Amino acid sequence: MKKTLLFAAFALFTLCAQAQEPSEWTFNAENIETGTYSEDVVNGIYTFVCNGKTWEVDDNKVRFSNDTTIQYTRRIKAKSKNNSIRIEAPSAGTIIFGARTGSNSDTSRTLVATQNGTELYNAVVQEADTVDHVYGETPRAYYTTNVAVPAAGTVEVTMPTGNLNYYYIQFTAEAVEDPDPDPTPDPDPDPDPDPQPTSELILDPAVIGANTFDADYTSGIFTLVVVPGTDETKPWVVDTNNAKFDVAGTTEPFTHRLKPGGANNYISVAVPQAGTLLICPRSGNKDATDRNMVVAQGEEVLLDVIVADEQAVDKVYPSYSVNIAQAGEVTITNPVNAINYYYIEFKAGDSGVKHVCNLGKLFMSNNVVAANGAETLYVYNVLGRLVGTANADEMDLNKMARGIYIVKAVYTDGSSQTLKVRR
Repeated sequence: MKKTLLFAAFALFTLCAQAQEPSEWTFNAENIETGTYSEDVVNGIYTFVCNGKTWEVDDNKVRFSNDTTIQYTRRIKAKSKNNSIRIEAPSAGTIIFGARTGSNSDTSRTLVATQNGTELYNAVVQEADTVDHVYGETPRAYYTTNVAVPAAGTVEVTMPTGNLNYYYIQFTAEAVEDPDPDPTPDPDPDPDPDPQPTSELILDPAVIGANTFDADYTSGIFTLVVVPGTDETKPWVVDTNNAKFDVAGTTEPFTHRLKPGGANNYISVAVPQAGTLLICPRSGNKDATDRNMVVAQGEEVLLDVIVADEQAVDKVYPSYSVNIAQAGEVTITNPVNAINYYYIEFKAGDSGVKHVCNLGKLFMSNNVVAANGAETLYVYNVLGRLVGTANADEMDLNKMARGIYIVKAVYTDGSSQTLKVRR
């Protein structure tokens, strides 16, 4: 059967004569009806060219290494190595291909990308190269193919040694300066593309991703330090987990936690002046009664306390307040075994300024943005254009095109926070 597709109500742009919308920068085979296509298939900036053979769309589930939380369910298959893809790149940037050969035994199929006669990429797409996804499930996730594009213009993608199957393709523009994401003009815009409030420095799992990471990670005054082990290096992990803590006589709920993965990893806090450190920890094992948390500054131990889940009263766990007498590095260690941290806050003694390691204030889960205490949420595309608003503390992004967005949460006290997310 013959089918010709023109999606998103945009005509095919050639040689980037017209600017492209970010919504056209992502191809997802899930948006195409299953079947056989004997004429060119056009989807946004992508044209799947039939060179004597057809393209076929069918259902097939797979995950890729760039975001293993996403399961793709459909693919477009080149039925000949002579078929090609034409991509109208709107600027310099990177094209990410979620592609597979469909054959574990075939190690010869290459993806070649050229622009204006210059070869940008030429490498084998290796079906056997896989990585565990975030949840440790099977099947494993396949690596993406990333192609750097130096300038705007047509990129030709060919498969000279064998056909490939494509689940998604995404173009990301080269570092563009973020416009001020405030809907009203700001006389003094912040040049930082990922600003954080001066009163709160948020360590957010949506920024680092619900994933394991084996290198030091710094947010504000807090650094998650990864210490190499004798047998293996155990990474930090951020995941969702609900717990309530007694903070200054009130019950505070938290939705995310930091898991050090082992007894060697620790948290370093660059304390700017004298003040108070507040920590909300759990052992993570209801039967463990020997896990201790040690807070120290230099050689001085400021706190050494057993953290046990049995200390909870009506499922509310205790928090710990530690006086810090002077500026300098403070370490939080768990020498016996891993302890999970839900909230860490440093409050300066004189100014009252809070530096917060808060995992659950602004985050995204299942493409739903949530900001505890927010009055309004704004969503901007990578060009700074406002594409969504919600007068609430949650907003569903599932109906938006896949891509990178900037979310701004404005809270009832007038403060704000921004977060970059990948839909």
